[in-house]
Amino acid sequence: MRKIRAAFFCLFISGMIHAQSSSIWFAGQLGMRKKNWEWNQDAGYRTIGSSLKATLWFYRTGARHYFNEHWNVAAGYALFNARVDKEKPAFSAENRIWEEAVRQDQWNKLRWVQRIRIDHRWFNANSKTEAYTAHRLRYRTAFIQTLHPKIDLQVYDEIMVQRQQGEWLLNQNRIGAFVYIRTGKQQVINLGNTWLQQPSGNLNLLHVGFQQNIIN
Repeated sequence: MRKIRAAFFCLFISGMIHAQSSSIWFAGQLGMRKKNWEWNQDAGYRTIGSSLKATLWFYRTGARHYFNEHWNVAAGYALFNARVDKEKPAFSAENRIWEEAVRQDQWNKLRWVQRIRIDHRWFNANSKTEAYTAHRLRYRTAFIQTLHPKIDLQVYDEIMVQRQQGEWLLNQNRIGAFVYIRTGKQQVINLGNTWLQQPSGNLNLLHVGFQQNIIN
């Protein structure tokens, strides 16, 4: 198992190094579930290129309710702090309220997960832009295949459109893949790679994450 994790990590790092525009996204997630309710928290750190220089920090939290094995909904709050200028240390805050609905379907070892999320975004003023508000609609579809009792492979696509200054525009599209490795009964390491397409330019993203679940 250690050799598998090391091989995937080296592969993703190699891809990032050779990408012209890239970022590494580190994230930690904590889910605490009791019966049909769950409290989710996650925090992350995103870099500029393959260095460890931060371009963004975030914290997100919310409550989730499971209706049955197919449907669940969630809502919560998030705080994002993004670097205003790559060469300067100043960061600018974005406050966000989000809601989502998730549908899951299972066929043997293949799972199909669809998610619709709405982000209500409030951006603080900074040295480059005035304060403004935006609303973003996101649709994510993913297929998850079990490769091994401890390993899942996910491929996904997520498209986002945003209403800003009275107009709906394409915000971004993400296409990528993740490998989920269960290192314990309720611990998961995930490694992934995403191609992010946006009007301002494209990015190649490396994802490194850890997830801890607590179920009562």
